[in-house]
Amino acid sequence: MSMWEGTLWTWLRSVLIACTALPIIGRLDLGLNGIRSSRRGWVWGLLLLPLLTPGFLVGYAYGRGVLALREWEWWNEIAYVLLSLGRWVPLGLLIVRLAPASSISPMGMHCLQMARSSGQSFTERLRDWGTWLRFGEGKKYVLTFGVLFLATFHDFDLAALMGVESWSVWLFDAQGAGLGLGESLRRFIGPLLVELMTLVPILWLAGRGWRGTYVSVFRRDRNGGGAFLTVWEVAAAAGGCLVPWGLVAYEGGAGLASIGRQGNQWVGLLQEGINGLVAGGTSALFAILISRWVCGRADLKEGWTGRWLVLVPGLFGPLAVALVAMAVFQISWIARYAPAGLSWLTALIVWLIPMGVLLQLGLRSRGVPMAMHLGEMLKGSSNIDQRRGGWGIWWKLRGDEWIWSVVPLVWWSYFDLTISSMLAPAGAVSAPVRLFNQMHYGHSAMLSALTGGAVLIPVGLLCLLMGMRRIALRGGIR
Repeated sequence: MSMWEGTLWTWLRSVLIACTALPIIGRLDLGLNGIRSSRRGWVWGLLLLPLLTPGFLVGYAYGRGVLALREWEWWNEIAYVLLSLGRWVPLGLLIVRLAPASSISPMGMHCLQMARSSGQSFTERLRDWGTWLRFGEGKKYVLTFGVLFLATFHDFDLAALMGVESWSVWLFDAQGAGLGLGESLRRFIGPLLVELMTLVPILWLAGRGWRGTYVSVFRRDRNGGGAFLTVWEVAAAAGGCLVPWGLVAYEGGAGLASIGRQGNQWVGLLQEGINGLVAGGTSALFAILISRWVCGRADLKEGWTGRWLVLVPGLFGPLAVALVAMAVFQISWIARYAPAGLSWLTALIVWLIPMGVLLQLGLRSRGVPMAMHLGEMLKGSSNIDQRRGGWGIWWKLRGDEWIWSVVPLVWWSYFDLTISSMLAPAGAVSAPVRLFNQMHYGHSAMLSALTGGAVLIPVGLLCLLMGMRRIALRGGIR
């Protein structure tokens, strides 16, 4: 399959996945409305498991089964679509739940439809549908479609290990095989044009018409959908997280003894894990600072401002960002003074900025100004218990905001394979990149054990961070 054929096939598959995900997200949204507060954390935890499970681990776990059934032409495509739905539907659900209110409320759209219900022509119905998309609740689904399309159109790790046709895999392999940088950039023009033709209408529909006030993140209307929510979260969590982990753990158990006899394997894995965490943490910190600057004064209700242009380069995907960064840092005077690894960190920051802005917009919708004001008042109290309570409120609101802004970005950058493979210095390769390169040669017990260990490194750090958070909250409000 040529580059153009791979691009069109990837576009069709991405549109299919995004369109299929929208009604699923709608049903899950209804189901979440009736969930009690005591269960909500567990429900969200199950829903987010496939999204947080690294794609290279899922692709590696299912890769052997895909190869065994390769004679059935469509098996890998069907498996890839199902796994992608389980992986990206939670992201779309988060966008729908956290998006700000539209210009016309659901009640307003209902009144409009009631006023035109008698003798409504096809043209009027079409106009009402357009109003719902541009100014009603449909804007959230337009925005969600755009994000899901971008996520699947630029997907690399899962597509590469599942053996599906994709322009990103084709271009990455060609670049690794010696294709010139200029030729690689020229061939990226095709996917870029296809992406722009898809996103321009989405930006026109979703770029304006948001209200300045934000709706509650968790709406408590009981509209059904609970059974569908339960079935989906169990099936998606099992297929997208538990089964891959089980397969890797089962196969990797036999490799622990071999690795134990070679202690340098664990030392090397830990060093490579630290490389990935340092690069991920540094890039995430800069990306979130830029994202906070973008969201500082810009507001969706004011439309697009100059600050929003900072998002544009990252929307072209990690492969394009890596190619452009490679070209820029090969300029003679930049290459002379730029330290090793700067191109890697710069590309990661550019790629993470759109995700950082999305996180900031979501966290802004959870703002509680009255509670923050109360915390500031208590912090200035002469009573030590009140001061501790004030700091507890501050940490609960501001500390958690920083944690949940930075942690997802560190996670995504640590497991990035495209930018890190192309730009990381030879002595700073991250653990996921090295293991991904070995996965193309097949399965082994030792490789499975190392893969599980590479994923557990950031998980262990996250557990340590949560323990420190709990200590910080002790003595404040709970």
